[in-house]
Amino acid sequence: MKQYIIILILLACSLLTATTLQTFYTNGSILQAHFEGLRQQPVLPEEMDVEDSESANSAVITKTLAFPFAEADLQISAMVWNVFDAEGNYLYNEQKHLENAVSLVQGFTFREMRGYTIRIETQITENNIIRTLKELNFSLIGSYPLQIPAFLSPAFIDAYKALADNFQDSYLRDIPFSRPKMLIITHSQLTNYQQDYIAWKKSIGFDVYTANKSDIGSTVQDIKNFIANHYQTYKCDYLFLWGDVNGTYAIPTNFIVSPEYATENDADDNYYTMLEGDDYFPEMIAGRFSFADASEFITMMNKTIAYEKTPFMTDTNWMKRALAVAGNYADGGLRPTTPISMSQWLRDKMRNFGYTQVDTVFCPPTYPGTTTIQQSINQGVQFISYRGWGDANGWHFPSFHIPDLNNTFNGAKMPIVYSIVCNTGDFANAVNPNFGEKWMRMGTMSNPGGCVAFVGPSDLHTKTRFNNSIASGAFRSIMDWDVRCFGSSVLMGKIELYKNFPNDLAPNQYVAFYFHVFNILSDPSLNMWVLVPNQIPETVIASGLTFQQSDSHIRINAPNLNSGIVSGTKDGINFSYAPIENGYAILPIDPNVEGNLTITVSKKNYVPLVKQLTLQPDATIGIVSNNLANTILAPNESYSLGLQLKNFSSQAYNNITVNLACNHPAIVIDNPNATITSLNPEATVSVNFLFITTGAIRPGAIIDFTVTLNNPSVTCLFQLVAGGAKIQVINYEGVLEIGQANNITFTVTNLGNFTMEDIVLQIQALTPAAIAQNNPIALGSLAPNEVKQFTATITLMNDVFPGNNIPLRFDATNAEGYSYFSFYAITAGTPETDDPTGPDEYGYFAYDSTDLGYPSTPIYEWIELDPEGGNLLGNVFLCKDDSVKTVPLPFTFRFYGVDYDSVTMSSNGWISFIPTDQSDFYNCYIPAALGPYAMVAGYWDDLKGMKTGEDESGNPIFANMRIIYWYDSTNNRYIIEWNKAYNQYTIDLGPNASMEKFQIILYP
Repeated sequence: MKQYIIILILLACSLLTATTLQTFYTNGSILQAHFEGLRQQPVLPEEMDVEDSESANSAVITKTLAFPFAEADLQISAMVWNVFDAEGNYLYNEQKHLENAVSLVQGFTFREMRGYTIRIETQITENNIIRTLKELNFSLIGSYPLQIPAFLSPAFIDAYKALADNFQDSYLRDIPFSRPKMLIITHSQLTNYQQDYIAWKKSIGFDVYTANKSDIGSTVQDIKNFIANHYQTYKCDYLFLWGDVNGTYAIPTNFIVSPEYATENDADDNYYTMLEGDDYFPEMIAGRFSFADASEFITMMNKTIAYEKTPFMTDTNWMKRALAVAGNYADGGLRPTTPISMSQWLRDKMRNFGYTQVDTVFCPPTYPGTTTIQQSINQGVQFISYRGWGDANGWHFPSFHIPDLNNTFNGAKMPIVYSIVCNTGDFANAVNPNFGEKWMRMGTMSNPGGCVAFVGPSDLHTKTRFNNSIASGAFRSIMDWDVRCFGSSVLMGKIELYKNFPNDLAPNQYVAFYFHVFNILSDPSLNMWVLVPNQIPETVIASGLTFQQSDSHIRINAPNLNSGIVSGTKDGINFSYAPIENGYAILPIDPNVEGNLTITVSKKNYVPLVKQLTLQPDATIGIVSNNLANTILAPNESYSLGLQLKNFSSQAYNNITVNLACNHPAIVIDNPNATITSLNPEATVSVNFLFITTGAIRPGAIIDFTVTLNNPSVTCLFQLVAGGAKIQVINYEGVLEIGQANNITFTVTNLGNFTMEDIVLQIQALTPAAIAQNNPIALGSLAPNEVKQFTATITLMNDVFPGNNIPLRFDATNAEGYSYFSFYAITAGTPETDDPTGPDEYGYFAYDSTDLGYPSTPIYEWIELDPEGGNLLGNVFLCKDDSVKTVPLPFTFRFYGVDYDSVTMSSNGWISFIPTDQSDFYNCYIPAALGPYAMVAGYWDDLKGMKTGEDESGNPIFANMRIIYWYDSTNNRYIIEWNKAYNQYTIDLGPNASMEKFQIILYP
């Protein structure tokens, strides 16, 4: 069943900038972009983005694209503008190319992502004529192609998804993740204390590298150069600095000049992570343990390990609680409103997510509120958020400062603190310890306290509007994007900032500045608990809690833990790893190393299972070496497998039969049996087998082998990783004309690790809208990373419309039996401004009033509901400014795959299928962190009733707006109408103001 949403407008235009529809497709070295609904209604001059406003409201937007070319040029192909007179009355639309309206403002390197940001002026005023940009087509033309990365950082992937508007159509989409890596800058004096932390991080899958400051140098540039060189070799995800900026354990920080106060220099650890490109996007996520003596370091280290390894689970109610503190105050007695409203948004979001108690302490009305904050912390909360007014001493409104922390006693119920307010993260401040440092240093080894993670800015004059974006982006990433790494959530807050403020992106402006001055005063890789984590039973260890010295593997059976990781160590220094795939893992262990075995099984939002397996005395024979252990198996190859066996027992064995088995169809074992005449205690012997791989092998497959001995009875398992060619189409050239046979040139590469010979390609169209040629294509050989082109005929049916995605399957085979298939989609026709937009990722299309001649084009029909118009159809909601009302729907409405049974209507021109009491007057991009969820933005703006006068203080007085809603049972549709709504652009014109009247119609 299809669901439809129809938006009808009288005396106004259809969609605002919030509801931009966009499509992207790549053709060779050209990335083409098409946008509709960029901006219809003009933005008021007084509403434009100004320096001290609390939220961004600008006619400028940006689009950021992932595009793997070192350089790119921008080419505009079409613009359609709505034209208004000086009073904001709509006149007509026109196609007009305005050169300065669209520009490429920034190319950057963001670790594995090469990105380009396009700045778009969606409104231009000239000669008393106002133009708003309705539709736009442009292309990026790339040069100097970059090598596609083999792996992506798991710490950065969500930031790529949030930043790149074309992520789902980009080269980044299907690249696998690497294991996490961390670089620690430490001190030789800490060597005896730091091993527990390093061992813990290794046990949950990290590669950890350490370097002593004494071996690097003492200046900022010495340290930056070392980090840059280290990054080129190891590509660490995290940078962890251990020490304050002065004292015995000093590690210096960079200082950056404020864009507003030339004499103010702010601490900036993030400088160390900006390693590639001339930009402010980091290649690593930085954090710092700021401490004055070793005992403080030990406290912070142990708090971090305890939080991740053994969280307080005796009473988990604290994990379902949070605290939001906010103060609507600013310098000079100003009264901003958004710190509290942003915190109310967070409260509601956390409640909807599953938190049972979200304490709020807001000023006004509460002041000082110190005791209330302390009480909330003492009972235990999982997260703390602050928005408002503060400095290095703490939060001013409500009042909560460094001395007040001394009366908090939360023990192991340690929160994560997002102190998104001035100066509270300034670890180089004369106030020492500053507010954030105090939080982190609290507690002892036996009695922890304070917090386990803290983020805050070093700058003393942060701006409310920027802070709101960072805070909302961070919390949104946790609850909407499933981000569980603390540093990644902070990075997501900065990405939200970048997307919300297109006028502040230059290196000397505020977005860049905030990328520098928001510092993490804790472990940047901290695994955050969100609500109550799951637990892993010890029964996943198939052999139980004992093992023999001769064992060369441990099997983990964990059907619910796919994507988790298992580690093992006997000495706490050397670790082995195995991923959990298909519900199990085979962990290799070294029988030559003595001692008990510690196993760690971990996965996001699961309490790690850490168990020590006790060594049993009845060892027998085990595998001590495998000559193919680090070999990637190629297809259609012969391999000689050499295994060395050792007798770990005190008795000799004779006439031992050894059998090699593999149930994978790609492995053919020549002779699976071998015989050992005798094997004395502590003796070793080699056995050899031959096997071949067939064309059925698949790149990345993990292949299980079983070695069985009969005297004594022993079973050993090991795994080898398969390789092979991965033939993938990456681009195409040519236009798919509708109703014709088209010769399309495809570019193909080998993303695998072996050459494929004599490739034959067969193409299949996965839609009835197209037919691919039947004749196979002889491609020849293709080496890893080699690129070739071929031409194929694709025929489109007559009923296809421009912009349709045409999915294709490409099967690559050869005479040796190797096969690999991949998918690629191409675009029908050349989408124009009078074609439907879409589909989006879910499959929705959007039709506007110019998209005529299509079967699904809606027919304009106004159904007047307002009783003032003579019809007695609807229910009338007389709404004041910034009002909302939630009503039940008479049917279930499915929106992006979710069924809803109610709708919230806002005076500001939108509806949401998720009940909310937030009115959200500022239209921003969809889906933005602070915007309504599951929304339809019919005419999203700060709408009001008619201005009727002013009060004694000169504040405007507005009449009620009218929202009318009605269920048309005859046609099974639900209609919502806004009437007597006025945009502030003309509201001061009184009777001559332009009234906005519009409807949203839902068809189930």
